Amino acid sequence: NIALHVASVSKGGSDPGSFLVPAPTNSCDGATVAAGDHCTVDVSFNPGATGGASASLILTAAPGPSPQTAPLSRGGPAAAPCPRSCRG
Repeated sequence: NIALHVASVSKGGSDPGSFLVPAPTNSCDGATVAAGDHCTVDVSFNPGATGGASASLILTAAPGPSPQTAPLSRGGPAAAPCPRSCRG
C-alpha cells in the first residue's frame, strides 16, 4: 500500500471558467492521501455563466499514471429566471 501525493488540482478543456473549485472545499490539492483514505474536491457551476459548458477536472499525482482527468459538463440555455418576489 502506497500513499498518493496530489501535486495539483486544476481545470482545463473548452470552458473551465464555467466551473468553480472553491479552495475551502478542495482537500486534495497538495495532499498526501494514505492507502484506503480519500480527499474531496467539490465542483460547482459558475452562477454567472449561462448555456451549456464542458471542461475537465485535472489531478496531477504521484506515484501512478498522471494526470488523471474527469469530465465536467453543464447543459441548459441559461440560469433560472428570477421569481416574481425578487423583481422590484
